[in-house]
Amino acid sequence: MVRAASGREGSTGPSSIAFVLALSILLAIAAQAMTVTLKAPGNFTANTTASRNITFVYNVTWSLAGENASNCSLYIATAAQNWAIAKNVSIDDISDSNITNGSVGFSNLSYRFSSDNNYTYGIACLNFNSSSTATTPTFSNNFTLVIDAAGPDVNTTFNVTPNSTFPTVVTVLNFTANITDVIGLTHANITTNISGSIAKLNYTPSGTSIRISAAITLTNSTAPKGTVINFTAYATDTSSREKQNSTLVTVQNSAPTIPTITNASYMNVTSNRTIVWNSTDADGDAILYTVWFNGDYFSTLDSNFTTNMANDGTYLLNISAADSTGNSTNSSAWNITLDTTPPAVSLAAANANYTNGTSKRPVTVTVTDAATAANATTFATNCNTSGSFASGTAFNPFNASGTTCTGLNSTRTMNITVTDHAGNSNSSSFLLGIDDIAPTIGVIAPTSGQQFTANATFNLTANESFVRVSSFGYYLDGAAVQSNITLNRNGLAFVSSITANANLSLNLTPGTHTAIFTANDTVGNARNSSQVTFTVIGPVDLFSLNTSLVEYNTNISNFTIRNSTGDIVTGLTLSNDRTLEFFMALNATRKGVNLTINFNSSAANFAFLNFSVLQNHSASMSYLERNQTATILDYLYLNGTIHQFLPDNSSYYAKVVMPLNTTAYGIGGRVKLLYYPDETDLTTSIASANVTECSAGFSAAHTTSGACWNNTNNRTIEVFLPHFSLLALVNDSQAPKIAINTPAGTQGISNFVPNITVSPDTTSCVYQLNITRSASASVPSNISNAVNAGNALCTWSSDRFRNGVYNITFNATDSAGNINQTNLVFTMSDGTAPNIPAPSAGSMTDTTAVITVTNVNETANLSVYASNGSSFSMQEQNDFNASQSLTLSSLSASTAYLYNITVCDYNGNCARNGTFSFSTSSSSSSGSSSSSSGGGGGGGAAAAPGTTAVTSSAARQWDTIPTGTTTTFSIAKDAIAVTSIVFMTSEDLKSASLTVKVLNESPASGAAGDAAYQYLEITSSNMPKSAVGSFQITFSVPASWLSAQNAGKDTVTLYRHINSEWTPLQTSLAGTGVSDYQYQATTPGFSYFAIGAKKQEGAAANATQAQEQPPTGQPGVQAKEQPPAEQPAAETGGKSWIWTALGILLLMALAGGSGFFVYRNWKTEQERLDHIRQYVNIAVDKQYPYEQIVATLEQKGVSRSEIHKAIKDEAQAPRPPAEQKGQ
Repeated sequence: MVRAASGREGSTGPSSIAFVLALSILLAIAAQAMTVTLKAPGNFTANTTASRNITFVYNVTWSLAGENASNCSLYIATAAQNWAIAKNVSIDDISDSNITNGSVGFSNLSYRFSSDNNYTYGIACLNFNSSSTATTPTFSNNFTLVIDAAGPDVNTTFNVTPNSTFPTVVTVLNFTANITDVIGLTHANITTNISGSIAKLNYTPSGTSIRISAAITLTNSTAPKGTVINFTAYATDTSSREKQNSTLVTVQNSAPTIPTITNASYMNVTSNRTIVWNSTDADGDAILYTVWFNGDYFSTLDSNFTTNMANDGTYLLNISAADSTGNSTNSSAWNITLDTTPPAVSLAAANANYTNGTSKRPVTVTVTDAATAANATTFATNCNTSGSFASGTAFNPFNASGTTCTGLNSTRTMNITVTDHAGNSNSSSFLLGIDDIAPTIGVIAPTSGQQFTANATFNLTANESFVRVSSFGYYLDGAAVQSNITLNRNGLAFVSSITANANLSLNLTPGTHTAIFTANDTVGNARNSSQVTFTVIGPVDLFSLNTSLVEYNTNISNFTIRNSTGDIVTGLTLSNDRTLEFFMALNATRKGVNLTINFNSSAANFAFLNFSVLQNHSASMSYLERNQTATILDYLYLNGTIHQFLPDNSSYYAKVVMPLNTTAYGIGGRVKLLYYPDETDLTTSIASANVTECSAGFSAAHTTSGACWNNTNNRTIEVFLPHFSLLALVNDSQAPKIAINTPAGTQGISNFVPNITVSPDTTSCVYQLNITRSASASVPSNISNAVNAGNALCTWSSDRFRNGVYNITFNATDSAGNINQTNLVFTMSDGTAPNIPAPSAGSMTDTTAVITVTNVNETANLSVYASNGSSFSMQEQNDFNASQSLTLSSLSASTAYLYNITVCDYNGNCARNGTFSFSTSSSSSSGSSSSSSGGGGGGGAAAAPGTTAVTSSAARQWDTIPTGTTTTFSIAKDAIAVTSIVFMTSEDLKSASLTVKVLNESPASGAAGDAAYQYLEITSSNMPKSAVGSFQITFSVPASWLSAQNAGKDTVTLYRHINSEWTPLQTSLAGTGVSDYQYQATTPGFSYFAIGAKKQEGAAANATQAQEQPPTGQPGVQAKEQPPAEQPAAETGGKSWIWTALGILLLMALAGGSGFFVYRNWKTEQERLDHIRQYVNIAVDKQYPYEQIVATLEQKGVSRSEIHKAIKDEAQAPRPPAEQKGQ
C-alpha cells in the first residue's frame, strides 16, 4: 500500500509509491508473519448508491503460530489528498465491523464516504501473540474504488448576463455547459426551444468531463422582441443516470443605432448644404429624430435637413434617434463651418516683391484664413521647381531638385497657390531678383613677387552684372579673420553692369607678406583671389628687434644679428638675396646651448619676430616621455610661432651648438640626439628620430633636407637642422613599459588572446609559459596602435588552456636593446559550457550538406548527430574555433534530415542544441553504379563515375590574425590526410579562413605519381598573396598503403595542380609514427592537390618496404589484420569502430571500470598520464587498432605525443605468462 510504514496519517504521499512498495516487500521478507488480502469491493469497481456506505471485506492470515490480528485500519487517498486513516477497528468491534483471524474466515469493515470521488484504498492490520504486541502494521495491496452517488454535474454559462435590456435582436448568444462525472459520461446535448421550435446538438463524451456550447444569433424573424428561449443542457453517465440544467431567456427590445452622417465631407462648406444621416432599428420600429442645430431644435421622421447658415463661422449639430418604446441613442456633436472667403497670402518683408537675393537664401510665405485654415499650400517657379511649403516657415523655392536656373543671375517668378478646407483658393505671383554669381575680382596690385620700398598698395577691381559690389576684403599673412574695405557709394538693383574699384595703402613691417583678396555683393555672394606673395623693402630697427625678442624670451641672455660673413649688423635694409643670422645664447638649457638661425632676410616677416624659444619646456617634454622611454638630458623646442616669422622652411636652417664630448658621451649609442620635424607628432621611434654624424664635406644650406651633427675637437658638437620644431638630447637606457591586459588573474574561458600594452618605442614582444606544449613557447608579436594615444599593443593568436595554474612571462624590447620582463601567475577555471547559437545548413547537394555554427563565445569543437529517425554518420570538427563548419556526406537525395549539434570547449564543458532540419536536393544523375578513387586513405562514400564529390572536409576561420603571427590550422580527422597547415602573415588579416576538402577522385587529367593516396582541394579566403607568401602543409600516409602500392616511404610527394598539370612540391619526411609516416611540403598558394608515390620494382622493393614498414603493434600485443589493399577504406565500416569503442567505454563505465577516460581536474600531471596509460592498457587488451585508440583519445583532448608515450610505456610493461599466452 502507498502509506507510511508507521501507519500515521499523511506521512507518505502518492509520489512515494515505488519507495513504499519496496519497503513493504522488504518488511514482508523480514517478518513473514501476516498477510492481508482484499476481497470486496473488487479493484476498479464503482458504487452509485445514495448512502455511499461501503463494506470492505478482507482476509487476515499469518505464518507463525500463536499470532492474531488485533486491530485494522482503512486507508484512503485521492488525487488531491495524501494517504490518511479513514477508520480504525479492533477485534472487539462487532457492530458494523469484525476481525476474523485465519485463512478461512473473512473480516469486514463498513465506512460511509462523505463525497463522490475516485478513491484508492487499502487495509493495514497489527498482529500480536501471547508475549508481545506488534507495532508495525501489515498492508494489503492498493485497490481503486469510484463513489458516484450524485450522477453528472451540469453547470451552464452565457456570454452575456440576461436582464431587462439584454439580449436584444442581432445579439449573438453563446450557451456553454461544463459537465463532469466521477465514473464517466456517455452522452450530452444542448437543446434550444424558441417558441416551440426545438433544436438539439448531440455530443459523445469520452472520459469524465466535457465542455459543450451552442451559439444563436437573434434576428427579428426567428426571435423578435418578447420571445422566450429555453436553453437546456443534458448529460448521461455510464450508470445511465441523467442530469439537466435549463435557463429561460427573454429577447428584449433594442434601441435604434447611433445616427451617422453619410456626407461628412460637408463639414466645411462655402454655402448651405443638405446634411444626410443614417440610423436603423433592429426591431423594425419607426425612428423619430430630434435635431439640434446652433441652439435650435426640431423633430422629424426624415433622415436629412438643409442648413440655414447666414454668416461665415462654425455651427454645432447634434442628432438623437428614438423608437416607439422610448429607447433612444444620441450622436456625437459635429461642427459645420461656413467659409466663403479665400485665404490670404503674404511674402515676408525681407522677401517683398522685387527683392534681390540668392537661390540659397530662403523665402517665407504666410497664409491666413479666417474660418477653416489653409488645407494645401504649394509653389511653382519658372526654374522648373515646385513643391509644398508650410505657412510661416522659410523654404528655398529656387534651390529644389531639378532646377534649370543654377548659376544664373536673373529675375525669377514664384507662383503660390493655397486652398482652405472649404475649397476656397487663392493664387499669387511674386517676382524676385535672384543673383547666384559672385562678382569677379581682379588684383591690380600687389603682383606676385612685387617689392614695395615704402607702404604696400592694394589696387582691386570687381565686376557685378546683376546687383552691386558691396565691399572688398583681404586676409593678410594667413589671418583667419577678413579685414574689410567698404565702398562709399550706393548701387541700384537690376543695373546691367557695375564695376567697383578699391585702393588702399598699408604701412607694413619689412619682410615677406601674403594676402588673399575678396569681393562681396549686396546679396552675400563672395569670391576670393589666389594668394599673392610680396615683399616690403625698408629699414629694420635692429635695436627694437633685439630688445623685443629678448624681452619675449626671458631665457635668452644674448641676441645678436649677423650678416653672412659673421659680422654684427648695426643697420639693415632688406633685400631679396641678403642672408642674416640670429645668434641666441640660451641660459635655461642644462648644458649652455647656443642657437643660430641662418635665413634669407626677405623671406622673413618681421611683424612676427617674437617667436618662442622654449628650453626644457616641461609640458612638451612630458609629451615626448609618454611616447618614448628615454631620459631627457637637454631639450630645445620652437613651436609654431617660428613658422609665422619664417613661413618657408626652405628659406632657413638652424645650428645648435652643445658643449659635449662625443667620445665621453658616445653620441649615437645610449646617448642620442633626437630631431622631430613636426612638434605635434612625437610618436616617431627613437631609431628613426636619431640624428647621425654629418658626412665629410657637409655644408649647411637653406635647402638642407636632413639633420646631422659635427664634432668640434671633442669639446662641442654642432647640430644642423633643416628647420625648427624640436631637438632633444636623451639617454636611451630605460626599458619599455608593460601593462598586462590579458590574461587576468583568473580566466573563466578556455581560450584567450594574450596581449599587453607597451611603450611606443618597443620593437618586439615575446611571451613564455611554464608548460611544454609547443603552442606555449616564446611567440614573437607585432605591434599595433592601441586605443590610448602614445601606447602600442602587443597581441598574439588565441591560445587554449586546461584548467590549472600557469605562470606567464612577457618580454618587451626597444630599439636600443633595453628589455623589460613582467611575470603573471593566473588560474584557468572554466566550468561553464559555451553558448550555442543556432546552426545553419547550406551548400546542399543531393549527397552532401554543410553545417555551420558561428559566433560561439569561445573556441569549441562541433559534433553533429542525426536525430528523430534520421540517419547519417556522426561528424566532428575538432580544431577549436569560434566558428565551425563541417560537411555531412553520403546522404540521400531529396530527403529531409533532422539533427542535433553539440559544442565542447577545451576543458570539456559541452552544450547541446536542437533539433534542426535541412533537405538535400534532388539527384543530378540517374545512374546507380558507383566507384571509388584509386587511392585509399580517405574513406567516405563513392561517387558516380566521372563525378568529383567531396567525401570529407575541415574548415577554420579566424576573426583576426595580427601581423607577424605564426598561425596553425590543425586537423584531426581520420578521413583527411592533412594534419596541419602553418603560415605567417606580413599584414593584419580579418575573417581569414582555410578549407580542406577530400575528393573521391582526381579532379583533373594526368597522373600524380604512380599511385595517388588522396586527392584534395584547399581554398583560402581573405588571405592576399601580399600577406601570406607560403604555407607549410603536414600530412600522413599509412605504411600499409605504401606496402600495398609497392612504394618506398621516400617516394611520397605532394603534387599541386597548376597550369593544367600536376606539379611536384618539395616534400620531406618529417617523422615516423606507429603505423604511418608524416611528411611536410611548402606551397605558395592553393588549388587542387594530390598525395602520390612512386612504385618500386622487384623483390628488392618488397624487402625495402618490409624494412621501412613501421610496427603495427607493440611487443606482446597482436596487431589487428589490415583490410586488403585493393578495397577502399570505406568498406571496412567507415567510422563504425568509434561506436564500438564508445560502447565498450560505456560498458566499462557502467561496470565501475576505471579505464573510461573522462575529463577531470588532475591533481598532478603524473596522475593524468597514469590515467591515459590505464585507458591504453584496457584498449590494447581488447585488441582495438592503433587508429581507434589515437582517435578516441584525441577527441578527449590528449596530444599525439602523450598518446605515443602511453602506448610505448604500455608495450614495455611486463606481463604475466598467462596473459601473454592468451594473446
